[in-house]
Amino acid sequence: MSSAPIYCAHDDKRRAAVRGADLNGIDSVEVDCAQTTLIVTFLGRAPEWIQPENLRIEGGRRERDIQVLAVSIERADDDGLDDRMFVTVARPGDFSTYRLVIVARDESGRLSHETPNDFDARYASAEFSFKAGCPQDQDPADCPPCAPEPVPAVAIDYLARDYQSFRRLMLDRLALTLPDWKERHAPDIGITLVELLAYAADDLSYYQDAVATETFLDSARLRESVRRHCRLVDYRLHQGASARTWAAFQLEGKATFDIAPADLMLTTALPGEHDPMVRAEDAAGIAWSDYLVFEAPAELPALTFRRSRNRIQFYDWGGSACCLTKGATSATLIEPNEPEEPPAPPDGEGEGGEGGAFDPNQPGALPRAENRPEKQRVALAQQEPVTPGERPGRLGLAPGDVLVLMEVIGPRTGRHGDADPTRRHVVRLTAVEEGVDSLTGQRIVEVQWCPEDALPFPFCLSARSEAPNCEWLTGISIALGNVVPVDHGRSIEQVLSPVSAGRIDAACDDRCTPSETRIVAKRYRPRLERADVTFVAPPASDEQSCGSCGGTAASVAGKPDLIGALPAIRLASLPPANAAQPDLQDELRAVRGAGARTMAGAVSLWRPRLDLLDSGPQDAHFVVEVAEDGSAGLRFGDGRSGRAPVAGERFVAFYRVGNGPAGNVGAGALRHLVFRNNFPDGVTLTVTNPLPARGGTAPEPMADGKLRAPQLFRTRLERAVAAEDYAAIAMRDFPALVQRAAAALRATGVRSEVQVAIDSYGTSDPPQSLLDCIARHLERYRRIGHDVRVVPARKVPIDLALRVCVTPGHVAEQVLTELRETLGPRFDRVNRPGFFNPDALSFGEGVMTSRILAAAHRVPGVAHAEVTKLERLFEGPDGELEAGILRLGPLELARLDQDRDAPENGRLSLTMETGR
Repeated sequence: MSSAPIYCAHDDKRRAAVRGADLNGIDSVEVDCAQTTLIVTFLGRAPEWIQPENLRIEGGRRERDIQVLAVSIERADDDGLDDRMFVTVARPGDFSTYRLVIVARDESGRLSHETPNDFDARYASAEFSFKAGCPQDQDPADCPPCAPEPVPAVAIDYLARDYQSFRRLMLDRLALTLPDWKERHAPDIGITLVELLAYAADDLSYYQDAVATETFLDSARLRESVRRHCRLVDYRLHQGASARTWAAFQLEGKATFDIAPADLMLTTALPGEHDPMVRAEDAAGIAWSDYLVFEAPAELPALTFRRSRNRIQFYDWGGSACCLTKGATSATLIEPNEPEEPPAPPDGEGEGGEGGAFDPNQPGALPRAENRPEKQRVALAQQEPVTPGERPGRLGLAPGDVLVLMEVIGPRTGRHGDADPTRRHVVRLTAVEEGVDSLTGQRIVEVQWCPEDALPFPFCLSARSEAPNCEWLTGISIALGNVVPVDHGRSIEQVLSPVSAGRIDAACDDRCTPSETRIVAKRYRPRLERADVTFVAPPASDEQSCGSCGGTAASVAGKPDLIGALPAIRLASLPPANAAQPDLQDELRAVRGAGARTMAGAVSLWRPRLDLLDSGPQDAHFVVEVAEDGSAGLRFGDGRSGRAPVAGERFVAFYRVGNGPAGNVGAGALRHLVFRNNFPDGVTLTVTNPLPARGGTAPEPMADGKLRAPQLFRTRLERAVAAEDYAAIAMRDFPALVQRAAAALRATGVRSEVQVAIDSYGTSDPPQSLLDCIARHLERYRRIGHDVRVVPARKVPIDLALRVCVTPGHVAEQVLTELRETLGPRFDRVNRPGFFNPDALSFGEGVMTSRILAAAHRVPGVAHAEVTKLERLFEGPDGELEAGILRLGPLELARLDQDRDAPENGRLSLTMETGR
């Protein structure tokens, strides 16, 4: 009797019952590699009476009636183990399923189809396959499908998209399934349920339409959707940036004063009467819209202000009519606090004669060293070297400090109101050296600053005033030393809602295994209470890293990188409330102050990113997504791209609000200091911004992003294919350092080499550091098979000669001097570039005689000019005069330095005729 056609994935109970009832049964059937031996495992002990004729193999499609040749039983040594039987068959079977059946003899001794009495009916046979060990291209099913009965399809009207159409569709369906229900009045429970479901379906349909609208760039209405679509084509929709400036502090009452940046706010004029120093609780009642707030970056260390840095005077070495020239990168400052006075001169010395006293109001009246009193000269010679910041009240300047140079009085009138407000410039120091002027005994400080911060205009230090006074004016320009970078934005602290926990069922291993329930965190998308989150734009990295100061140069502070601007926000996550944890006040105070963590480590710090594409599973990163109205939400990782929040985790947000062009205030707009903590006693601290705030930019409109993103690949080079592409990329990505660039392809016999020639601003020979930086930058755009070599422009020295006729009445020597300036490589007296100035030349631009003559005739006193020689230096003529042009190659630049110490860099010969 065969077993019932039923399948159970697990029958462990019946197997155990068979073993306990002393019944036999087949547990499993395996096939060896040769496919001619079956290994049969029994449930317990194998019977003694089994012979080959008691075994029958059923099934098969091509190979049927497979005969059993021999049987051998292997008894287990342990009673807890099962016996095995090795069955030898005549030939292997096919790929179909076979069944091994154990049969017994009837009373007459003939084989029957009945199950033996000592075998369980369910385990008297077992299915197996001869090809179970053969490779397959798909996994076998775990269990036979027990599919439910098919449900008849429901007629669905896909045009139903609103409440009325959904209501009609459900009523029509109910009329077919419940024909006896005919009630259509509103109070009926059935109508109430239909209308409730129609309302839910209408809401879901609207949600689907909204999702479909945000699916495409052209139809998207949410800023988050537009930003993500643009990111797919490598275009970043920027969120604007906050304005930044330099705040200069004036300290009175103490020699030094320290304060943490988080304890201080700088504001514009507050409404009403307020002192320069205000407590935070006194300003709490003023509406935020009545003033703007600037703050120093939280990552700055404690701010140290010195009274000696309030107004730093320049040292003119006893000269008169002195100035710092345009392009200067160094200056000499006066140390304000001198050591104890040197010994007084004996009676009679220092009055009149050669030993007369030094009058600082008489420029140029410095006494010579040999005329100094002997004791004074000895005292000055014995002074020890000075260490910066050695004594209180000294300047204590160090590399990295920032100075603001500004004109404070008019150079002609001496009045403060006549000072030029545009004569202000900020520099970052690179070298500081203190010393003493051995002639006067004045302590001085030699400072140098970044080449990127070179003075864009001259600074007057001393001058003679207008008539009738004609007095010598000193201290026309000064330096401010207590300078701190600040940007627009007010700090906010917000406790976010904890991460909610949700319950979901774990996936089953199979249909017959029960699942366990696990607790996971729901999707966590908190919103910030305040809109208009501050975005701080870091300096551009590639371009400014090629300079000597890189991105730390003070002159680049107002040139933000909008694409890389990050929100000014930090998140501190606390473990779930039921976890054992120490006191977290110190942890939160550290995060609030400087974004750091204390030794306890109970608080995790999360950092903002533009996206989570490069974030790993354990990276505590998040993204601030700003809507069109300025409101912002936080998006966290999913455990693969960025760390996912844990259920019950609590977050505290420290962020700033205030963004865009509203912070671009003018110079002198900062008036008040608002102290959150540690209000100083016995100290007067005032602040102003000598320079206007710059860099405040509004978020990019969505319409601009939709217009520019699809065309980005047409307008921006991301791969260099032709040689000209390398030059274009160098000029595009280094606009402040590279004036022009040219490239040419050279065959080396193995690979193609692209030579990129660089013509930098302000110098005829670019520094090697700039060339190396550009080469590293071009590597990411390099085409396979190209070797890129960045070289300076190839300078071609020019041999030029002119014959000039001077107009009667003009001095020939003066005209000669002006001609050399006009045709020289530098700037003339009115700051105009010369004809061969490096910034006025371009690659491959030939030198034309017509342009040379035009420049010469602009000089007053030139009646006639003629080019008598134009050729490459030391190479002889090559038809340049006849053609009217000296042609240059694509990587060549003309050079004529007129340097007597380096005549190989170009030569100019002028022959002057007539004149005086």
